[in-house]
Amino acid sequence: MPDDQDIRAPTCLSLEDRGNSPFLFSLEYERRPCPVIDVEALAELAVLPSMQRSMQFILALKKASLNEELASNAIEKIQNPPSHADPIDDPGTCFSISTYLALENASQLAYNHVCQAARTTFSGSPGANDILTFHSVEKLIASYTGVVSVEHDMCRNTCVAFTGPFSQLEACPICNTSRWKEERLQGTHGRSKIAAQTFMTIPIGPQLQALYRNKDSANDMDYLRTRTMEVLQGLQETGNIPVIDDIVMGWDYLGAVLDGDIKQQDIILMVSLDGAQLYDSKELDCWMYIWIVVNLPPDKHYRKLHIRPGGFIPGPNKPKHLDSFLFPDGPGLVYWNGMVGHSGKNGCRMYCGVLSRRKTQKKHYYLALLRPRDRCAAGSDHNDIDVFDLPLGGSTEYANNLNTIVSVCNKTQWDKKKTDTGLTKPPLLLALQPTRCLGIPLCMTTDIMHLAGNISDLLISLWQGTIDHAAADDLERWPWAVLADEEVWRAHGDAVEQAGHYLPTSYDRKPRNIADKINTHYKTWEFQIYIFALAPILLYSVLPTSYWANYCKLVRGFQIMCQSKLTMAQLVDAHTLLCSWEREFELIYYQLLEDHIHFVRPCVHQVVHLVLEAVHKGPPICTAQWTMERTIGNLGEQIRQPSKPYANLSREGV
Repeated sequence: MPDDQDIRAPTCLSLEDRGNSPFLFSLEYERRPCPVIDVEALAELAVLPSMQRSMQFILALKKASLNEELASNAIEKIQNPPSHADPIDDPGTCFSISTYLALENASQLAYNHVCQAARTTFSGSPGANDILTFHSVEKLIASYTGVVSVEHDMCRNTCVAFTGPFSQLEACPICNTSRWKEERLQGTHGRSKIAAQTFMTIPIGPQLQALYRNKDSANDMDYLRTRTMEVLQGLQETGNIPVIDDIVMGWDYLGAVLDGDIKQQDIILMVSLDGAQLYDSKELDCWMYIWIVVNLPPDKHYRKLHIRPGGFIPGPNKPKHLDSFLFPDGPGLVYWNGMVGHSGKNGCRMYCGVLSRRKTQKKHYYLALLRPRDRCAAGSDHNDIDVFDLPLGGSTEYANNLNTIVSVCNKTQWDKKKTDTGLTKPPLLLALQPTRCLGIPLCMTTDIMHLAGNISDLLISLWQGTIDHAAADDLERWPWAVLADEEVWRAHGDAVEQAGHYLPTSYDRKPRNIADKINTHYKTWEFQIYIFALAPILLYSVLPTSYWANYCKLVRGFQIMCQSKLTMAQLVDAHTLLCSWEREFELIYYQLLEDHIHFVRPCVHQVVHLVLEAVHKGPPICTAQWTMERTIGNLGEQIRQPSKPYANLSREGV
């Protein structure tokens, strides 16, 4: 790493006081600027119907109020929440709640049987006749927890939700399927309209209010304020943050605090969206999202008890207009960023502005920093980029690029500008007040969980020689393809299985034989243990020395970034290791040959952003998708009606 490169946030101490921060600390700092976007002016630029629809949803959400979806009693509770929770003294009620929670993974019928047995066995005992029915105890628990659900109509083919600008439509604007159950509609001559399909959201507001009605949870909610004070005090006294172990140490958060965007009593939320696979036969059966309450201590806000499911989008098809599904929950699911994805010319997940390269006469782009030396497609022949001098995520060109993509006049122009800008549409997040969120693209985080899986897939496909390559590209000339032979691969799989017996208990479970199970849903945690714990040992003297040494740089750097606590010295080491790994990877695998440029998959570039994003957002483990994966697993285990999996999943989430 160059001697003059500083990965720390650009901060220095002074007596300057900007006057906005409620925390009353005098610090001079430089915050990553969030793009300034005039939403109304942006809407005026929209010409294509798809862009106009996107802007309609953004404007509608910007003007949304509580009165549009919630029942009057729910609105009353939000505006005038109870200040305390009434004590539960009745034995029958206590028994009902305890039984309901104990039978979390059981059926409603099981609850009824247990309660009936208690009434019969303890007849005449205090509270025996006051045991609540299943629906009554659920209603009571909802009043204490703030968990209420709201149903919304949607297209039966999962194209759109009938919300916002689509709320008055009688049929899907994409597939033209009726919104209603036709047999009921025709049987009543159009008088009875029952939605053919619905989806559910769970408003977060009442749940947050409920946390302040209990003394213990209210004290827990004060963690973020207290920790922020400690961090800022330490900064003022010492000029540095010695250990980064939470989002509160990230400069995106601290900058918002010092600018006064985040007040002492504000609630900070993190939202995570992912597809849920309920059946092995389908890749993604439905979509769901969760809320993580950052105000709670880290040892609590990732726990099952405190994870807040926000909404469920039934499958089996992928939503074609996701904004309409995200609209009902306001800020919920605004994670969707409107970006083109990794195959675009401006395809960095962090939107750093580095331009990708493509093969001659091909459309797919790859984030290779070094230019091919044999031949190079027009537009991909820009100079080599120094991996140690990459720009930060959140390119300052985002606002201009957004204006460009919104104002396109036709599909051909949209295709071209989409490639150039890396954007496909304006994101729903634009509807939120700029001072109430980090904003696109700064709110995008690295996801170290999926990154581990993607890196594993890339390296294994290279070592096995299964990655796509030209017929004339002989594997015999690939010194890294050491697992291409079937017998060698089988023996390697056996070694992985045997090595698992010697893993310490802190690894939880041992990975399965990778040769046997790689094509049958080998889990991400198994890939992570294999690539970042076992394979460095098992491939010693198997991979050529230069390739093994390069691989070890990745392993050590990635291991550091998976820690829950990071020192500045560790971050410097990790940055040096990961940047060196990326540069060497391009030289020894891609080899600056255009036919090999697809070896530089998006995960290779994402690795380089891990350290700098950690400085701004805290350890990557704090924003990893492990929490979402565990939530999907928890809810999937509770599905009891295979004939109605989506309705059952939503029900269990509530």
